[in-house]
Amino acid sequence: MKQIITTLLVIILPFAVISCNENESKSKKKKTNLKQVIKANNLYSSINWISLEELEKRAQTEPRKVIFLFTKKGCPYCKEMKETTLLDSEIIKMINDNYYAVLLDGKTKEPITFKGVTYVNDASIEEDPKSTWRHNLFAELVEPYNGGYYWPTTVILDSKLEKIRSFPGLQKPAQFKRLLINFSKK
Repeated sequence: MKQIITTLLVIILPFAVISCNENESKSKKKKTNLKQVIKANNLYSSINWISLEELEKRAQTEPRKVIFLFTKKGCPYCKEMKETTLLDSEIIKMINDNYYAVLLDGKTKEPITFKGVTYVNDASIEEDPKSTWRHNLFAELVEPYNGGYYWPTTVILDSKLEKIRSFPGLQKPAQFKRLLINFSKK
């Protein structure tokens, strides 16, 4: 009989202790305000891309540095940068807090007006034999690298919308973070 009681105590006692601790820990937990959590997560869930028109309005009232990202359709490196680097939460926060961000198709056939100048896409195949066309705004802001243009290309502008520098090609997250940190200080 003693053996049965001892066995029952050994089996039942741990469950009783765990149950007591669970009730205590539940009562001590802070209540989380889900609305605040959702709002905070949405604020930095994606980059706040704006149009050129919006950029020029905001630059007059609240000057900031600017990031232009030039991409093109069918570009695997552009896709990779959008799906990795530009989804990194630290990068999203750095961009949204310190820069205006503009995403542009560097090969669009549409005219683009920036700082009062209308740019078109009139590059001939003779000028750029590896690519059928590139937009003149892209050509104005992007510096050729080793004699060529690479996709995607990131361009940093100062708060007066003057080009500081362009960076050709895919930027991996660690590399892009360093770039953002370095240029937010300048």
